[in-house]
Amino acid sequence: MPVSTLVEMLAARSREHPEKVAYRFLTDGELQAETLTYAELEAGARRVAASLRPHVAAGDRALLLHAPGLDYITGLFGCLCAGAGAVPAIPPPNN
Repeated sequence: MPVSTLVEMLAARSREHPEKVAYRFLTDGELQAETLTYAELEAGARRVAASLRPHVAAGDRALLLHAPGLDYITGLFGCLCAGAGAVPAIPPPNN
């Protein structure tokens, strides 16, 4: 079945290959630190979308403040699932 959006692609991959690794986060560019399967990514994105929907309308933008890592990817897909455009930004440093 052809897909036309990243959200549709994620849903299709999650159905077809739920345990396949979708993303790997490498802490120093060489060592594997964490992985995220298609099923985990879709479930996380759906949770993010559910929490966003009461606050955004389709086409709104959402500020995405995450340090590099898998939470960033989940948040990005969550914004897309909610119909919002993600505006990536680096969070301020902790003092």
